[in-house]
Amino acid sequence: MPKIPLYNQGLGSTQQLATGQLSPRASAQAFTAPGRARAAFFEDAGKVAFEFGMREKQRQTDSIFSEEFVKISEEATKFNLENRDTTTTEYKANWDRFQKQAENRISNYNITRSQKTEILKKLAPTFASQNIQGQQLAYARGTAITSANDRNRLGTIIEQKSTLPELHPDQIALDKEILDIFQRQPRDGTDLGSYTPQSVENEIAKRIVTNKLDDANTFAQIKSVEEYTAGQDDLTPENKKTFKSDFDVRRTKVRQQNVATLTNSLDISDVGTGVRTPEEIDKRYKDLVSGKVFKDNPSLKAIYDDLDAQGKRDFLAKAERDRNAMQSELTFQQSQSKRIIDEANDELFTDNKAAIIKGGPNAPSIAAINQLPFEGEDGEKLREQLIGLATKRARGEIISDSSPIIYRGISQGIMNGSITSVTQKFTLPSEAGLEGFANRASNSEGKSILDRQGITISDQNAEDFEQDLSAKNRSSVSSEDKARTEALRRFDEFLKGNKELVQGNPAFQKFDPTGETRFYDFSQQMRRRFIKGLEEGISVDDLLDPREKEYILKDDDFYAITPQQQLDNIKNAFQKKEEPTLAEVSPPPRPQGMSPSDYLNSEEYQLWVTSGKKAIFDEMTQ
Repeated sequence: MPKIPLYNQGLGSTQQLATGQLSPRASAQAFTAPGRARAAFFEDAGKVAFEFGMREKQRQTDSIFSEEFVKISEEATKFNLENRDTTTTEYKANWDRFQKQAENRISNYNITRSQKTEILKKLAPTFASQNIQGQQLAYARGTAITSANDRNRLGTIIEQKSTLPELHPDQIALDKEILDIFQRQPRDGTDLGSYTPQSVENEIAKRIVTNKLDDANTFAQIKSVEEYTAGQDDLTPENKKTFKSDFDVRRTKVRQQNVATLTNSLDISDVGTGVRTPEEIDKRYKDLVSGKVFKDNPSLKAIYDDLDAQGKRDFLAKAERDRNAMQSELTFQQSQSKRIIDEANDELFTDNKAAIIKGGPNAPSIAAINQLPFEGEDGEKLREQLIGLATKRARGEIISDSSPIIYRGISQGIMNGSITSVTQKFTLPSEAGLEGFANRASNSEGKSILDRQGITISDQNAEDFEQDLSAKNRSSVSSEDKARTEALRRFDEFLKGNKELVQGNPAFQKFDPTGETRFYDFSQQMRRRFIKGLEEGISVDDLLDPREKEYILKDDDFYAITPQQQLDNIKNAFQKKEEPTLAEVSPPPRPQGMSPSDYLNSEEYQLWVTSGKKAIFDEMTQ
């Protein structure tokens, strides 16, 4: 069998030839060695060049892949974050478009087909990973929406089913829908929150009881709801225990509603329209509590008969409260009406009184006063006072200063509330027994402030009293008048606190004939300063605090009396009085260039007027 020659690494055949050995000749290697060497060199050089080319190509491929990997990762992440698809089908369609755009960008590179293929092959896991992640997000979004819809629907079904009458056809459809939601929950992976088939039925049962209880307006209806609740298997023992408390609350509410309905005839809004007298209010009350109003109103009688024992007690109590409230409202309305009339009368009186005091052609005559539109008994009293004042003015009987004792007595009466109006008749201790004033043996009513005006009370003081009384009477309805009343109270305390300063030792005051006069003058001047300060916006505290610069009593005022001066006054009562020097009590000089009007309104002149010096100066210069 012939043998196939084997080659031994270029060393020739390993099999001997059958013909034997040839004749001697030169070796072929000797002739071909240089050529083989050159061929091997070029072959090796080609291999090196090829390898360099392949490496450069791979490097280019890797560079493009790295660049695209980063870019596609960022774009894919952004795509998934911005995507709002709620189904995987929608997402896949949008993702395919996104991936196709990325692949087209790679296809446009100026590289070989094999490079493009390799890059896309290496990017395939990235595309796949982002695609799967996006589908998961889309599915999760869809599931979340479905979950929310199912939960909302269950809530709506609970509400709908709880309002349907028993055995209503729609209840079957709603039950089927509830079953469908819970059957597909495991398949769809929806989150129904705390909803379970049992909790849904429990909530429906609770809603039904609550609705029935809200509609119950009688004790009989509440009892029916209680019986229904006891037979409900879908309610837990805890539910039934809670409802027991709700039944008690509902009974209380129904009791209150029915009592309010029964006592509707005692409506406070009827005061002033439906009823105008206390007698009418009492009649409504008696007709109600006696049951007379129920005879012609069967519906009201049915409500009353449905009340329990507590309800009937509440009915009587509320009827009495409503009657009292109506009586109070009637009294208030009457007082308000009187207040309006009084204010109109007071305004009419004040305007005309000022004109009478001022005098002149505009002063009203007695005939004109009789035509003034005063209202009521109090208005007629004011008319009489104006007529009396006009008569005094015509006779020249108007005085400029009040009797100190009378002034002080009236001031105290206003402060303590014993004097409440300028028309009120009263008798002061110093007047008791005098003609026209009451005493133990007389039935005389005394005299009012207006009666005393022009006789023992000056016009200014009468006006001050009128303003003080008006403010005090209105202090309950006017914050401004309340503040004025409180300010005058504190001013009165200031006067009391300085009485000994002005009148001296209390043990000797009754022997000093000048004490009351000095204190009256002191009171008048301090009041002028006090009222002026209030009008300028200075606080009561600053006006009455000795530590403040606005304090109304100044250091150089001539009101303080020494023990020696008080003793001298007592002595002088029995001997000729020594007059103070005119220089001591003269007014301050008018600055050069100051007009007379500015001078009279200057602070220096006003301080002199209210210091006590002016009274002495006037007396000395008359």
